[in-house]
Amino acid sequence: MSALRTGAGLFALLAMLSAAVADEISGPARVIDSNTIEIDGRRVRLIGVDAPDLDQTCPTRKGETYPCGRVAAQTLVRIVKDGSLDCRGERTDAAGRLLARCAIRGFDVGEQYVLTGRAFADPETGGDYRRAEATAEKLREGMWRGEFQKPWDWRKLRAAEAAK
Repeated sequence: MSALRTGAGLFALLAMLSAAVADEISGPARVIDSNTIEIDGRRVRLIGVDAPDLDQTCPTRKGETYPCGRVAAQTLVRIVKDGSLDCRGERTDAAGRLLARCAIRGFDVGEQYVLTGRAFADPETGGDYRRAEATAEKLREGMWRGEFQKPWDWRKLRAAEAAK
């Protein structure tokens, strides 16, 4: 019985140590959605950033709508398309995606994305990107040109409507 406990304890210790070690992945990225990329078959969620979901729409000044989620994803494609990304994360989310900050040619992908006005500083993890968001807002970049719901508000509203 003590060997079993020792083995279980060793397994738990190894699991904790591996979780504490940063996970790094590099290579060309493929955009999966407005918040997720894939490198060598591994899904990576850009931590600190939140962008509209693919099916989110936003109003135009003329009262029409446009697919702001798809536009955000296309913007992310333009940011990552011409180089190798270096991503560093420390944990995974419930979907198994590595939560990571990524750089391309030395530039922070999340910061570049937020500066376009097509993504926002995540209210929980995006403290490093608040200045970039303020700059995008001041310059009226991307969605800051019109009216919109921030992605987390849109998701809450959608969940409430689905619960009815």
